[in-house]
Formats: sequence, structure tokens, C-alpha cells
Amino acid sequence: MKTDDTARHLTAPRRAVLQILADHGPIDEAGIRAAWRASRPDMSPRHVRELPRMIRHLLWRLEILEWVALGEHGYELTDVGRSIVTDPTGPRHPSPPRHVR
Repeated sequence: MKTDDTARHLTAPRRAVLQILADHGPIDEAGIRAAWRASRPDMSPRHVRELPRMIRHLLWRLEILEWVALGEHGYELTDVGRSIVTDPTGPRHPSPPRHVR
């Protein structure tokens, strides 16, 4: 994935799940929810109710991006996911030259 694609897809909630997996993975959905709630103790009741759906959706997206994978013991970062946690800006590519008239 190119740097621009990574930046386009790396939302704050996705970054939070990647960090939870980096800190606690492999981990199941319930563990991810517990870690999310622990990091945000002031969540509204509605947020708490919607958290299972939100986490499932985030994991689905992260799997499609191939940043996480479901392993034998739960969700874990892929090599790409680990590289994003380490350097969220991705590989540095020089800017294309601008044409001067």
C-alpha cells in the first residue's frame, strides 16, 4: 500500500484498534472492547452500547486492508499493520518533480 493510501485509510478509531493489538494482541473482540473502554472511561452510554458493532466493523475493515488477521488466539497485527503502528506515515517517497515552463 502506498503512503497516500495508508494516510487515507488510517482513521483515529482504526489507529486505536491497531495500538490495542500492538499492546495486547493476539486478542479477541471482547478483549479489544475491554481495552477500548479502559482507555476511554468517560464514554457515553450510547457509545458503550454501540461499541460491539463498531469494533466488529473496524476489524472487518482492518482485515480487508490486510492490517490485521484473525489467528488461532484472536486478532493480531499483520506485518503491514505492525509497520503502520511503528511508522504511521509509511515509507517515504520523494515527491514527483514539478514541470517548470
